[in-house]
Amino acid sequence: MNDPQTRPQAIDILTASLDEHPQEECGVFAVSGLENAAYLTFLGLYALQHRGQEAAGICVYGPDGVKAHKGKGLVSEVFDADILNRLPGSVALGRSPSRPGTPKATSSWPTTET
Repeated sequence: MNDPQTRPQAIDILTASLDEHPQEECGVFAVSGLENAAYLTFLGLYALQHRGQEAAGICVYGPDGVKAHKGKGLVSEVFDADILNRLPGSVALGRSPSRPGTPKATSSWPTTET
């Protein structure tokens, strides 16, 4: 096995994987243990918006259980202060997908449906 001709050849995994897969990934942001988690998640998604610009969604766990809001468009178009105020809680998960050609608001996940 020490013969150089029989050993497996090393490859540049990073370069190989970048060449074989799409370069875009969705933006995902989460907050736990802080009040106004939805607002903080909104800010995080806004900062990651370059990763996905077709839709956005935030799911929050708070005193009223799980609530979510999602929609088509830029993060700043999907959420405003009124919507964020209706998402109270200290745990939130948000996503801004980057699937080109997926215009449906349902692609924005998260959802509270089981």
